[in-house]
Amino acid sequence: VEVRSRGASTSGGHPGGPLLGCLKTFVENSMDVRPPEEIELEALEMTESLLDRYQSHKAASTAAPAIPSFFKPKPKPNTIASLIKKHAKARREQVKAESILDEGALRQIWYLIEEYAVHEGEGTVKINYDGFSQVATRARDALGPAVDAYFKASVFARFAQDGDGCISASAFAAYLGTRSTMHGLRLQLAAFDEGDSGVLPVWALEEYLRALVHDMPPLEGMEAGFHQQYARIAARKFLFFHGHNNAVRIRDLLTSPLMQELQELKNPDLMDSMHQGSLMSNWFSLQSTKRVHNTFLALDEDMNGLLSRSEFSQISNGTMSPLFIQRIFEEHVMRQRNALAAARGGGMGASLGPRDEMDLVAFTDFVLAWDHRAHPAAIKYFFPIMDLQKKGLITPAELYTFFREIHGMWVKMGEYADLA
Repeated sequence: VEVRSRGASTSGGHPGGPLLGCLKTFVENSMDVRPPEEIELEALEMTESLLDRYQSHKAASTAAPAIPSFFKPKPKPNTIASLIKKHAKARREQVKAESILDEGALRQIWYLIEEYAVHEGEGTVKINYDGFSQVATRARDALGPAVDAYFKASVFARFAQDGDGCISASAFAAYLGTRSTMHGLRLQLAAFDEGDSGVLPVWALEEYLRALVHDMPPLEGMEAGFHQQYARIAARKFLFFHGHNNAVRIRDLLTSPLMQELQELKNPDLMDSMHQGSLMSNWFSLQSTKRVHNTFLALDEDMNGLLSRSEFSQISNGTMSPLFIQRIFEEHVMRQRNALAAARGGGMGASLGPRDEMDLVAFTDFVLAWDHRAHPAAIKYFFPIMDLQKKGLITPAELYTFFREIHGMWVKMGEYADLA
């Protein structure tokens, strides 16, 4: 009303002023000359459509969220996806390999450390953060950006500092060598991790050990026919102490003292006659693996590659009770073979040979458990043997059952006959 009155007082052409005149002219010249009823029906339909869309969106937002997919199938071999993944892995490993410091680079860094270090009496060499930073700059100029990861402030803060803010230069140099060795070892293990999962199954671990035979002087004299048996026996120690579902995490391998024991075989000095005793105590040496294999062959009287209960009982010259041997076969021979048969899809009747005879793998596990009886892995091996009732605990009655058989064997040998 107010607009019309103002327009009427200022314009004589169109009642309501120039704005209403323009709108009226636009409507009159518009191509859409549909009747008002049709336009109103179209507006109603559009309103209903928008309202339905809003209601469905509101219902979806209040409903439970969709469960995400937890499984992504691996790309099939020789497909574009698998080739891209393989190329990306090779490229990533190449970049990591370029950051590994070799012996020449480590020696050059040590010369720089000595140049900027603080020398004290008795050969003590220390370095503060200022010298640490200058060494980092000089090392980057000489060796490239690959050394940046070794000279971060967080790395310096890991070491114990004295009152002057200095750290031990020799400790830092040892850290450089250890980290480079660990990176190189991880790249070697990752080469056998086809699925890039950070886990090595038993076959990949055995393949890695077979590849090391030619790089370790104490193993150079191994016969070609023994390579498979060597890898099988050597791999069992990693699986026995660190394995889960017949696989080992690469992270566990890198931090395991067993890997250090394996790497000791790279020392050419072990070939001397004075080190033969240390080779025999090293599980991964040729002497140690042949000891296990030869013992297995000596017990296998019928030479069928498997040990029966009577053959296995000779390992202790008849000092193990029949019940103990029976429980070993029930828990670590029959049960494991049944599980393997089920995993292969053949069920309990799959053709894996006699279920009541022990193969070389099960025999090696027993040797490891017997040689390391105080280790938690060995306790885990022997505990289900004595847990007759499968309750997760060992009762005094179960202990008495085993001891009663031992006592009977003592009586037969003429000892402890008066022991009730």
